[in-house]
Amino acid sequence: MNRPRRTSKNEACGRIEADDLWQAVKHLDLPDQQIIYLRYFLELPVGETARVLQVAEGTVKSRLNRALEKLRRIIRQDFPLLSEGREA
Repeated sequence: MNRPRRTSKNEACGRIEADDLWQAVKHLDLPDQQIIYLRYFLELPVGETARVLQVAEGTVKSRLNRALEKLRRIIRQDFPLLSEGREA
């Protein structure tokens, strides 16, 4: 008989954290959501992200910096549990 695979507490916490992170990303405007999704969720390299968005690689890098700063603010304000233990 096939039993359902047991999920460890760490895996469950990781899924919850990923869900919360995606909810935080959804607070961004669409262009910021797109660039973060392509680069970090799909793990596309900067060059491929640039090709998909039809922009220069430098544009991807600068947009990512701005989008990540916005995301950090959203996480600090609305998702404080995500930032616990990560603040330096």
